Amino acid sequence: FFLCVCVSGVGTGKMQTLQRMQRVFCCVAAALLCASCGRGEDGCREPDVLPRLVPQPVDRLNTTQSEPLTPAMVRQWREQGYVLLDAAQIWPPEALQAALNDFLSNPDHSAGEGGPGEAETIKFPSATLPHLDQLVLHPGWAQAVAQLLGIEVGRVRLTQADTWWKSGPSPQQFAQRSPLANHDQRMHVDFPNHLLTVPSDWNEPTSVAAIMYWDDADACGGETRVVPREGPDDPAYGDFFYLNTPGARHDLPYINDRAHAEAYLEEHAPAVAAFRRMLYAREKAVHYTPLSILLYRLDTWHRGTPIKQGAVRRITNIGAKAAGHDWHLQWDLSLTRSAYEPNHIFFQRIAQAGPVGRSLLGIPMPCDAYWTAQRVEAMTQRFGAAGFDPVPYRECLAG
Repeated sequence: FFLCVCVSGVGTGKMQTLQRMQRVFCCVAAALLCASCGRGEDGCREPDVLPRLVPQPVDRLNTTQSEPLTPAMVRQWREQGYVLLDAAQIWPPEALQAALNDFLSNPDHSAGEGGPGEAETIKFPSATLPHLDQLVLHPGWAQAVAQLLGIEVGRVRLTQADTWWKSGPSPQQFAQRSPLANHDQRMHVDFPNHLLTVPSDWNEPTSVAAIMYWDDADACGGETRVVPREGPDDPAYGDFFYLNTPGARHDLPYINDRAHAEAYLEEHAPAVAAFRRMLYAREKAVHYTPLSILLYRLDTWHRGTPIKQGAVRRITNIGAKAAGHDWHLQWDLSLTRSAYEPNHIFFQRIAQAGPVGRSLLGIPMPCDAYWTAQRVEAMTQRFGAAGFDPVPYRECLAG
């Protein structure tokens, strides 16, 4: 910390080069000094120094069955770029508990293939976590996304559903981490690996991202950090702000680790590095609890932090978009990749999803012009043995 303070000022003339070199050394040295606590530069702060965000309690007084979020929740997401909730705001408690029980009965996913800190992944659809798949296709999720984007529920499309196990490193492992390590992420936005283009205008959002937490921050550490937007004139969210992140553009290569990323930027893009120092100074910690969910955007500044040594944290990333935005690609492989699996999971998920859940996957809603009596009958023959109910589709055709 002392090293960072003593070189934080920016001089003029020949001193700029020297001070830039000092700042690079500061970023790397600070991370190494903090390796003994296994948390990176910010992890060495006292826990109460960093402002904490806590999940909002469930509010049923200001919601309806078709609109699970309150107007205040929607407004916060649209204006500040995030909202942290108890997941029971969106899903029935019994459905959440069933999904959590799936985790408790499958404790083997404790470390990623890449070593501690690197996540092991289970993707949708999953035979291991069947009740989680039901959450992903639940009408409550589609309705929440529809509220945030201001669209009809039938226009919501699922783009991602991945569950990750991330384990805490030892001090030695943290000190030897690579530039691509996932322990202590650089501040970033998520659009680069989801969009072929760039994010839409702030006031015209087209997608929603979410992190569902299955564990407790006090036990696991690894609190997500978020930089809330502070109004339309916030410099952290000014013109083209989202391009100031490694991996977002051709001249800023992807570097995931914070210390490595900021050291590179100090040397090669000092103006970007200076901008990003403001972001770290403003970040807040998501003090997650089991069955809490962070709803955010692909252009919200955030990052991951190290898990406590010996701990394992589980999260599920869920993404959705408004239909018709073909430049927003699906993060996961197509659901049809599982069509020939011997466990018949493809047929089960589609048959049991219900009309809204199927719509999330791109199957037209019952009253869509796509449906004819012949197509409904064909779907019934294809998925009927797995539980497909053709009644809503036939009722629409009957008028």
